[in-house]
Amino acid sequence: MIYNNRYKLDQHVLSPDTTSGNKTPTLRTTGSGRKSSPFDEDCQIKIWKMDNKNLEIDFIGFHFSLINAYRRIVLAEVATVAIEKVFMYQNTSVVQDEVLAHRIGLIPLKVPPHLFNFKPTDCDQVSEDNCVKYKLRVKCRGKNDPQHQSTLKEEDGVTTLVDKLVTTDHLEWEPIGNQATVFADNPLTPLQEDVPLPPEVKGVNTSLVLAKLKPGQRLQLEAYAFKGKCVIKVAANKQGELEASVGDARYDSCSRNVYNYDNIKDAVELSRNAKHIIFNVESQSVMKSYEILDAAVDVLIEKCDTLLAQLNAVEDS
Repeated sequence: MIYNNRYKLDQHVLSPDTTSGNKTPTLRTTGSGRKSSPFDEDCQIKIWKMDNKNLEIDFIGFHFSLINAYRRIVLAEVATVAIEKVFMYQNTSVVQDEVLAHRIGLIPLKVPPHLFNFKPTDCDQVSEDNCVKYKLRVKCRGKNDPQHQSTLKEEDGVTTLVDKLVTTDHLEWEPIGNQATVFADNPLTPLQEDVPLPPEVKGVNTSLVLAKLKPGQRLQLEAYAFKGKCVIKVAANKQGELEASVGDARYDSCSRNVYNYDNIKDAVELSRNAKHIIFNVESQSVMKSYEILDAAVDVLIEKCDTLLAQLNAVEDS
């Protein structure tokens, strides 16, 4: 249990701390001088629905800012493991590489995030502690392909033959390091949707469809899943006081919702560094990403030379 001078926080309940003599707790803010209470005397929590998929709670008597803080933390700061990088080696289907990669990135994974570390920011090296690897190697069965999976040759580059649909069942987990031993009882596979069906309904595929193939079409790729990063970090400033700040601007949505509340808007400083520009170049062509930027610089130089030549011509005339 964590105590401060106004509230006590245990694993499940945030309630006024009456043990220290503060019968009417207040929430102090910086700058505005106003005081507000996050609790009413008759505050209640009612749970209407709670299962593995859905949770519906009524917070009665609580200040909106407290519940909104829960909402924003759920959306942005609860770490999960998701596929972040996809390396496409062969794709002869009608689905574009970037569309297929986006679909794969949305696949829910049966990976417990508390058992993994965040990926180091100073290197891209993967290990069993910070990464989960998957591979997808499928081919749509043609007339000349074997009907039995066991007769398929590994040197052909394909491990799975499908009739038409490529689903999340075909995404194979490839253990890194000691993952095969650690997760022997709970493989890190894509999450299988548990849909209750009547006994008379059989043969229903509840897996997510990634693509549809025609005979002879192939998909070969590798996917890497990482634990998501937290946007906000807390560190001591020059005065030794704890201060919350944006840890990585690349993951920040730069919300201005805080300025809608007079009692806290003066406690937050929202600013931009106009001299720091994040510039991304992505290449899906024969040109490398840095070659595209280099070519753009050459075009701009050519435009400037043309403009200067025209200005000199006007002055000479």
